[in-house]
Amino acid sequence: MHQELDKAIRWRELDRELEQRRSGTLPFISMRLLNAWDDDEPILHTFADDLESFFWVILCVLLSIGAERNSLTGKERKWLLEILAADDPRMSGLVKGSTLRTFEKSLPDNDFSPVLKVFVPFFTEIMPLLDEGPKVAKGVDSTNLVESLTTLGDRFYEMWFKAFLRALPSLPKTWDEVFITPI
Repeated sequence: MHQELDKAIRWRELDRELEQRRSGTLPFISMRLLNAWDDDEPILHTFADDLESFFWVILCVLLSIGAERNSLTGKERKWLLEILAADDPRMSGLVKGSTLRTFEKSLPDNDFSPVLKVFVPFFTEIMPLLDEGPKVAKGVDSTNLVESLTTLGDRFYEMWFKAFLRALPSLPKTWDEVFITPI
């Protein structure tokens, strides 16, 4: 963990050299960074990477809770095992891409286990942001990179947090509420 913190960057300090070495926990690294890592290409870590990483952390935590309670669907169990088992950037990126496509297709039908169902309002709002963030970050004004990425980052963080706050009333107060079988 300490080694990871050595690589931490301050969000407002974007006028730095691109790292030639990579570090991170594969299950939580954005697909964009994984692809660059696999291709051995330097890349600027942006707000879009942070927000996608946050998505993977949330998803894996929820899947882990569901696994502990033996309530995951077969596909969810597969997602968790494959995400955590991927041991190189290429495989991690492939697994995440496949998981994300299946996840998105399941959202409209709310075809999930109880632990994921309660987060569908949040996930429904952030999925377009996951897609839009990297595209927006890629097209930033390179003449004023720090200002452009800071402004965009602030906007995207705000959209994510507002989505979470809108979903908050539908979230359970305890996990026991989620796993109670209706009579």
